[in-house]
Amino acid sequence: MRDTGEIAPAALALHWAEGALQGLLADVALALGLDEVQAHLHNLLIYGPGQFFKPHQDTEKHPGMVATLVLVWPSAHIGGALRVVHGADEGRLQSQHLQVDSLRWCAFYADCQHEVLPVQEGWRVVLSFDLVVPARMRQGEAAAAPALVRALREQCFPEGEPSTQPWVFLLDHEYTEHGLRWQLLKGLDRARVAALRSAAQELGLVMHLALAEIHESWTATLRYRGRWYQSEERPPWPRQLPVFVQACEAAGLPAVLLDQLLAQCLALRIARDREQATQTPAERNSAWRWRAQYTAELAQALAHASDRAKRWARLAGHVHMHAGLYPLLRLRQLLQAFPPQAADLPDLQGLRAAVLQALAQALHTPQPPADDHCLQGLEWTCRCKDCQAVIAWAQAPDGHSLTLPMAEARRSHVQEMLRRTGTPLSCDTVKQGSPYKLVIKKPAGLHAQRSAQRRQWQEDWEALGGG
Repeated sequence: MRDTGEIAPAALALHWAEGALQGLLADVALALGLDEVQAHLHNLLIYGPGQFFKPHQDTEKHPGMVATLVLVWPSAHIGGALRVVHGADEGRLQSQHLQVDSLRWCAFYADCQHEVLPVQEGWRVVLSFDLVVPARMRQGEAAAAPALVRALREQCFPEGEPSTQPWVFLLDHEYTEHGLRWQLLKGLDRARVAALRSAAQELGLVMHLALAEIHESWTATLRYRGRWYQSEERPPWPRQLPVFVQACEAAGLPAVLLDQLLAQCLALRIARDREQATQTPAERNSAWRWRAQYTAELAQALAHASDRAKRWARLAGHVHMHAGLYPLLRLRQLLQAFPPQAADLPDLQGLRAAVLQALAQALHTPQPPADDHCLQGLEWTCRCKDCQAVIAWAQAPDGHSLTLPMAEARRSHVQEMLRRTGTPLSCDTVKQGSPYKLVIKKPAGLHAQRSAQRRQWQEDWEALGGG
């Protein structure tokens, strides 16, 4: 782990010039964003040629310890840089020198990974201190920011009623069980938590500090169809395609080249949709915003093609045939993106008629009562015995949670299938008894969401000339 000489603090005696230590600790506290720190000598380390200290984190050796202070003695050496890493941020103290007559210092929070790179020549002499926040220090209260109060109210009081779900804000730094205290928060965590506490107090909310373990699982699917495509967040053509095509025309691009460009854009749209048709419902739905936006831009850009009617007809027919990618109840904006001269095309008229029919059917279907928590219209991806139990519960009108005692493999399968389906259900694992229990809950505010959806359908119906 390390190769260095060490002298314990019991064998050391330090003598400070008057005010030197107080001034140093004031600078250190300011740099760390703290009001005050105390320093406890940890040891003296001596690095000779080839010696090093591999990446590690410091342990909390004293109550209230939050950071480490390193004083590099003015001894001639080359190499031995101190590298400090926190998340994606990295800093280095390059202490190497041949002729220096002053100390250099570096302070970093205890959860930072740090290492000392090998010394090449000379001797690197270092004093290290444990930095402690005094027990008397407490975090001051900040004035509540109005914008933060509003945002917290919307989060914790949806529709004006208190939410039954806790809201979690993850901090930047890592904390141990003993170090997770209001007065021991590090860096920007202190200011952010102070702001949140003030806003929470104004709303009558209660805040707690808690340790959290984050587990991430990823599923990767490799697809190849003779061509690699980028994610839907970026279009397969120049951004703002209509503006780009207009610029091409203004620059004098020959019509034959412009036609080839637009034909290729249409082919790319269709090819990308074929790729997305094989994705899970959740993946397809997550890309809907971009798919709708870029398809609408394509419809507008095709007005500049010499064979625009043919291109519009192909695009409208393609959208009509792929309801899984272009849900009829969500096509108002796309239909309105087609220029007026395309309105009489049979393919576009057929698509418009199908959208109006779907909207009319949705509006004539009675809305479930407020106490009906049935989830309909989901495209379930698995119908095994475990998933069938979840589906039957999800489609039932009652709103109670579902508890399923099952082994880890079965729990993981159910959660993965729900993720692929894109359900608004929430899942928690109760780690009590054997086997553990998977608890699934339906979303709150379902009636309000349905009412808002129905109002949107009515607006779309009227905007498309349905009545």
